Amino acid sequence: MPDFSRTELIWGNENQKLLKEKYVIIFGLGGVGGFVLESLARAGVSNFTVVDFDTVSESNVNRQLIALHSTIGQKKTELFKQRVLDINPNANINCISDFYNESLCDEIFAKTPDFVVDAIDTMRSKIDLLVYCKENNI
Repeated sequence: MPDFSRTELIWGNENQKLLKEKYVIIFGLGGVGGFVLESLARAGVSNFTVVDFDTVSESNVNRQLIALHSTIGQKKTELFKQRVLDINPNANINCISDFYNESLCDEIFAKTPDFVVDAIDTMRSKIDLLVYCKENNI
């Protein structure tokens, strides 16, 4: 079990337990989404679905957590899953290595999330996600 005692000092044991149970879907694991995922995992959130179609490219190395010369060509979702499990072996991470579109919504939203993070860099997909979440009270 990871030691979250330092964060418990900030918001208390009960709130730490609440964080552990939260379920977050993160769309996009680039320069923004990757840092959000890692920060939430280090804070104690334990349940995630991550959605990203991409693999690491050389141009990612200067700005993305999992982007290293040794990870070029690998799926971002799988690399982040490994990274989060290294932080918290008890975390639950569902990986969807695909480009977000409405046809994936049944799979992605099979369980209603507590929070959705939009770190998508394609405007049409951002709008579709926002509309979906609004229409479904997410």
